[in-house]
Amino acid sequence: MTEVDYAKIFDEYSNPPAPGVVLRCCNDIVPKPLRWLWPGRIPLGKLTLFAGDPGLGKSVVTLDVAARVTRGDGWPDGATAGYEAGSVIVLSAEDDPADTIRPRLDAAGADLRRVHILQAVRRAKPTGETSLEHFSLETDLLALQDAVVTVGDVR
Repeated sequence: MTEVDYAKIFDEYSNPPAPGVVLRCCNDIVPKPLRWLWPGRIPLGKLTLFAGDPGLGKSVVTLDVAARVTRGDGWPDGATAGYEAGSVIVLSAEDDPADTIRPRLDAAGADLRRVHILQAVRRAKPTGETSLEHFSLETDLLALQDAVVTVGDVR
C-alpha cells in the first residue's frame, strides 16, 4: 500500500502556482479499500472524532476504544480486532490526564505503556527560543503526523 506524502500535499496546497481552485479528475484516482480498526465504524489511518454535547459519554467511549486498541481486543458488538495491539495518541481539551483520563484507562484495562497524551506543541520563536502552546487542528496536523511516526505503532 502506498504511503501518502502529506508534506508534499501540504506544500502544493500552501504554495499553489496561481490563485484558484485545484482540480483532480476522478478518473485519475485509483480506488483502494478502507482498512478498519473497528469494522464498519472506525477506519484505520483516518482522523476520527467523537463530537457531541457534554456529559454524553464521548470520553468514556473514546478511552474504552483506546484501551481495546492497546490490548488488541475485540469490539463490544462482537467484531474481532483485525490488527495487532498498538499505541494510541489521546487529544483531550477537556479532561485532566491525572484525575480523569488515567483512571478511566485503568478501569478499561488499557496497556498504559501504549497510551500517549498530546499535551502541547513546541513552537520555535524568531529569537531561537521555543514555547509550549495548545495543539490546533487548524495548524498542527503535520506535527501530529510526526508524533504518529515517532511513536510508530499508532492505530
